[in-house]
Amino acid sequence: MNRPRMGRQGMTARAKMTMSLEINRAGRVVLCALMAAALSGCRRAAEQGRVDLTWENAVGQLVQAERLARLDGATVTLASSYDPAGGNNDFNHFKDRGSEPGWVTLVDESGPGCIRRLWMTGTDPGHPIRIIFDGEHRPRVEGPVETVFGETYPWVPPLAQYVNMCFFSYVPLTFNRSIRIETREPNVHPIWGQRRIFYQASIEKFDPSVRVETYPAELSPAARESVERVRTAWTRAVNEKSIEFTDAREQVLAAGGKAVLLEIEGPAMLAQWQLRVDPREAGEWNALDNEHLLQDAVLRVYYDRAAFPSIEVPLGDFFGNAWRKREYGSLLLTSSSNGFACRFPVPFKEHIRLELENGSDHEVVATIAAERAAWPGEGTGYLHAEWRRSGPTGGNHTVADLKGRGKFAGCFLGVTGLDPSWWILEGDERMWVDDGKDAYWRGTGLEDYFNGGWYYRGAVFHALSASFDRSPFRVAQFRHQLPDAVSFNRSFRMEFERMTAEQGSALVRGYFQSVAYFYMDRPSAVAAVPADRAERRAVEDTNHRTTFMLQLVELERMNDFRAARRAIDEYAARYPDAEELGVYRLRQLEYRRLMGEPVGEADYQPFIDGLHGVEAQKQARLLQWFYQSPTRALVGMHVNGKGTLYLNGAQVLAGDHPYHLFVTGVDLSEARCALAAEVEWQRQSEWFQAGLRTHTGVTGTGPGTYSTRSPGASWMTGAVGAPPWHSTGIRDIPRGVPDAPFLGGVANAFVLLQSKSYPVSTPDWMYYRGRAYFRHDAQLPLSGWPAFSTTMTGLQE
Repeated sequence: MNRPRMGRQGMTARAKMTMSLEINRAGRVVLCALMAAALSGCRRAAEQGRVDLTWENAVGQLVQAERLARLDGATVTLASSYDPAGGNNDFNHFKDRGSEPGWVTLVDESGPGCIRRLWMTGTDPGHPIRIIFDGEHRPRVEGPVETVFGETYPWVPPLAQYVNMCFFSYVPLTFNRSIRIETREPNVHPIWGQRRIFYQASIEKFDPSVRVETYPAELSPAARESVERVRTAWTRAVNEKSIEFTDAREQVLAAGGKAVLLEIEGPAMLAQWQLRVDPREAGEWNALDNEHLLQDAVLRVYYDRAAFPSIEVPLGDFFGNAWRKREYGSLLLTSSSNGFACRFPVPFKEHIRLELENGSDHEVVATIAAERAAWPGEGTGYLHAEWRRSGPTGGNHTVADLKGRGKFAGCFLGVTGLDPSWWILEGDERMWVDDGKDAYWRGTGLEDYFNGGWYYRGAVFHALSASFDRSPFRVAQFRHQLPDAVSFNRSFRMEFERMTAEQGSALVRGYFQSVAYFYMDRPSAVAAVPADRAERRAVEDTNHRTTFMLQLVELERMNDFRAARRAIDEYAARYPDAEELGVYRLRQLEYRRLMGEPVGEADYQPFIDGLHGVEAQKQARLLQWFYQSPTRALVGMHVNGKGTLYLNGAQVLAGDHPYHLFVTGVDLSEARCALAAEVEWQRQSEWFQAGLRTHTGVTGTGPGTYSTRSPGASWMTGAVGAPPWHSTGIRDIPRGVPDAPFLGGVANAFVLLQSKSYPVSTPDWMYYRGRAYFRHDAQLPLSGWPAFSTTMTGLQE
């Protein structure tokens, strides 16, 4: 049977309706499918566009102290060049080979994450580094190490720099998928052999669901503004040390007594608090009484009406003053002439009580002020701090040994060596988390942890770290881990390794004393300080008298002239019959001048008359001559070698003494000053240092000084800058000086000449020996101190 042919036109009404319904139903299905796909695409696009951490926000976190108190942050680990065999060869141990021949990998991590701190040392100038993000073919950061750290925006001071013999950076290296840091293999120096590259990277890893903006190839204006805000805040924190006491209250504490200085009901938080402790009757106190108060007074903080303190630390140590009062600023702690300030956030849920014990023999007046803020909410920890001391012998020094959930936020460490060796700083820091058998965090050397290297050059201050009071063989240092605090759920332990001596198998003798800062999810007891104040007081520095001149130079580099004056008072109390005391008393007069106090002829007359000894008389006469005319200047030379110093071609000084500063007076008649020196090598640890002080400023050797072993005929006054002249870089400045094996310094009264200039050398001088030539030029009038003084210390004039 033949079927009739039908198109739509031939359909019955019912058939047409049925087909129409099917078509509409199919259309709706297709439309729904298209809408679902579109919505899914929108969701994916939204997900792809969503960013939980922008680079700009990561930069801003560098000043957000309240982040420390949060216990719900991501995990931070350390990648480093530590010796996997457990020895002291913590260098040239890399993650892997590089992506091409001749390169090695320092870090290779999958994302999302952020490198919060990057530190390295041991490379030669020009050694390249590159950082590849998210598997890209081209690095977003690359160049010579010295150019990347400090000269390539945003890798600029104080966020990134070379200082204290190492490179370090806090520029956040955010990555969404991956990050890879590579450098060239260690080169082989023709004289000294293969270079030793040390490195550390603090790596924060996020949950895979977190979206992170990768370090931008180009910075937006908003990102640049964020960088500048942090740079300004960090610089101010270090240099603006004055403390204001608003709505303060005072309380008298009897000798041996205790008092509650602050008591507040919660929930709340102390955003910051200030404390000053003064003698009630200053006339009853001697120089040592004032210094001992730092450890005689004990700070205790109790939370939520607990019977035990969660902070129990000698007052001075809590604020980084382990031995004597020092003035410094940082983002979280300040030690000023008019008191102390703490900006570690201090949240509490129910109650806080701050108590002070006066362990001295005299009445004191305590002044306290605090800024109250809202409680940050659940997930917030309580600030804890505990003090520990170990030595002079024994094993590793324990900084903290904690049980429970919390976050380690950094530490202060004072080290006093009893052997003539800096090897007391050779030990690594190690951290164990959550009962792990193996160390979770393994460093490469004690000073490396504190953003230093090679036993430090000298005093350096940074918003999150510092090293100061450095003289053989003692140094104070701190690091606050605001961007890279270490979280733990069950337990935490940190220790510094005590190493064997450089030659031999015996452990280096000396004392470690530390303060650990950490947060816990509930109030917890901390280690009790010794009840006997003698066990809290500063340990005796066996090199105190020998290195006293170096200590004064260090205090001048810290711009802490007040501490230098106190130190001389203490020196007089300890060594009243010292032959050199008269010279130090004369130097004390110079500190008074630097602090703007009136000093007249009558103050110098006893020295001029010889009442303080022949050497003090000689130096007082030179100072008197200097102050009589504004055209006069003082020139100094400190040289470990046979040196001759010229000013504008005329010889002004000659000598050879690693402990002695040679000084003379000159009349300046020219606007240009060319300091030139010829130095013949005599012994190891060679250096040359010169300074010139006028009535308006100081100049001297340091970064920018030129050196050569092959001068031309006009080397004293002619043009410099082109080969064979070598421009001294900040990396060329030796540590100290003097330094081991030269431990002392002959007393002199000529302030600023040594502290506002730095020793210099010339490349490979120790190998080639012979003669070296130096040039340092300046233009009159001088104004203030050399610009490199700020670069070297972090301190503004």
